[in-house]
Amino acid sequence: MHSQRISENCTNTWIITEDSGCVLSAHCDCVAGLGETCTHICAILFFIDQSLRKQTEKSVTDLKSQWVIPSKIGAPDKVANIDFGLSKTCFDDKPLHNRNKKITNKRGCSRQGDVVEFLSKLNLGNSVLHTIVKPFSSKIHEQLNVNKNACLTRLYEIKHEIDTLENLQNIGSKVDISISIEECRKIEKETNKQASSAAWYRYRAGRITASKFKAACRTKLENPSLSLVRSICYPLAARFKTTATIYGCKHEQKALQWYTEKMKRSHANFDSEVVGLCLNPQYPHFGASPDGLVSCDCCDMGVVEIKCPYCAKDIGLDDLNVLKRVGMQKLKLNYTHPYYYQVQMQLAITGVNYCDFVVWSSKNAIYERILFDDEFWQKESAIATKFFNIVIMPELLGKFYTTKEVKNAVSSDWSMFKESLNTEPEVPCNTNSNICDSNEFNTEVGCSTNVSVYCLCKGPDDGTPMIACCNLNCSVEWFHLSCVGLTYVPNLEWYCSSCMQ
Repeated sequence: MHSQRISENCTNTWIITEDSGCVLSAHCDCVAGLGETCTHICAILFFIDQSLRKQTEKSVTDLKSQWVIPSKIGAPDKVANIDFGLSKTCFDDKPLHNRNKKITNKRGCSRQGDVVEFLSKLNLGNSVLHTIVKPFSSKIHEQLNVNKNACLTRLYEIKHEIDTLENLQNIGSKVDISISIEECRKIEKETNKQASSAAWYRYRAGRITASKFKAACRTKLENPSLSLVRSICYPLAARFKTTATIYGCKHEQKALQWYTEKMKRSHANFDSEVVGLCLNPQYPHFGASPDGLVSCDCCDMGVVEIKCPYCAKDIGLDDLNVLKRVGMQKLKLNYTHPYYYQVQMQLAITGVNYCDFVVWSSKNAIYERILFDDEFWQKESAIATKFFNIVIMPELLGKFYTTKEVKNAVSSDWSMFKESLNTEPEVPCNTNSNICDSNEFNTEVGCSTNVSVYCLCKGPDDGTPMIACCNLNCSVEWFHLSCVGLTYVPNLEWYCSSCMQ
């Protein structure tokens, strides 16, 4: 086969050897073979050599592992009951190694009280020793027992990987993912460092968070975006860092300081504090992480959400699509933008009165107080809940979409391999283009009518970053970033070229 052109016919290769193995002549009709420098010949000779060696020699992995049996085998015991101090023979009259020299215990053996005092002074969180030494172990085990039900990744079982989508949806409808208000408070406290906390990612996994709210409401249930499914179910693996995200994180504290100073001038006893992942017993499949929890004597409790768009760092906020100017009034958040969806979910999950939406740049900054829109929330949250039950739950139970993606990739590679073995020339799906149109897929040449296509390239969701057009009536909706000339998802409202006209 051609190494770089798998769709072309296989090469014709021949080798003449003596019985002793001496190569007399060889030839290959590939491009390099015409110059008698083909590596296909070498590959075949190496394969023959290794096949012969395989018949006479056994590698290390061909043999069963052999373990040295210890001379003394003691009875197994729990780690908590094992004494890890010096051996008792160290304090006997008979030394271990040198019988002419007596070994004495000069420092003394650590006692339980010493170990507890030592661990109490450690400022390293929960170490391995903390999990087996009382009273630390009992507190840790209690915390794990309280919060383990809140981790939706616990739902996965390998036996569900062979279940159909319908069966997984039926199983998911009976799964209890309820969470108590006490658990919600503990999780919020445990995750108040947000992205710097491993627990933050652990409890977000499988939940539709505020930043994904609009995408969950707009993706197709019958053919959902795989990149969206992965980002919801496996947030730790879906982490990314771009110039825009680095800029936003770097200047967030400056924006918060600007907002705090502005609020303190007109609000009595204004205060703000960091907040972790917020969950709500009424919506256990949702989650939100505001940038802060704020309060004052006049306005009661609220949250703040801060945006520092990279594209506005030099030009200011006037030309941002995320904001709109109503008449001669000040700039306000565009209510069709994903940020509005994010704010509304934060208000619904936290149950506070308002969200101060802050947009900051080095040129200027604004903030808008947004109130909870119950009609909007009831409508959109119902759509997102349906997406969770139909799409996310099957992925949590049996990794339906990600394992299906791997199987389709393997099947596609095998189909291409079989096609390459065919001596007949390959018939393209579309004689006018190198790209198969979704309405012209031909199953006789390895194409499938069930493949979902997106973007201008009519390609599938291959896992690379994608962006959605903000026009709800867009005929394409989802685009690969590379196909529209972008390197990252912009921090503003985006429309495709067709919808811009």
